[in-house]
Amino acid sequence: MRCKTCTTLIPHQAKFCPKCGARAIGGPAQPRRAADALPSTAPIPRIGKAVIAAALLGLTLIGLGLAGRNPLLLCFGAGVLAVVALTAIVGHHVS
Repeated sequence: MRCKTCTTLIPHQAKFCPKCGARAIGGPAQPRRAADALPSTAPIPRIGKAVIAAALLGLTLIGLGLAGRNPLLLCFGAGVLAVVALTAIVGHHVS
């Protein structure tokens, strides 16, 4: 798209011309999607919530271990994060 004022090429996501600052007509383009596609309104599955909670627990344990200079909490936090990372990497491929 070209600016109507100075004919500078404007990126499709830009709201204003990078050279003269004039407002781009139409503004940023909306992402394309299929005509029958709807945005997801599904809640996060229970396993997803469990993974998020475990990751937060691991980070919290590491933070408490660093703040209190407690190597045991650091090790437990690192272990929890290692299990979360391994689960994310391996995922559903192990039966």
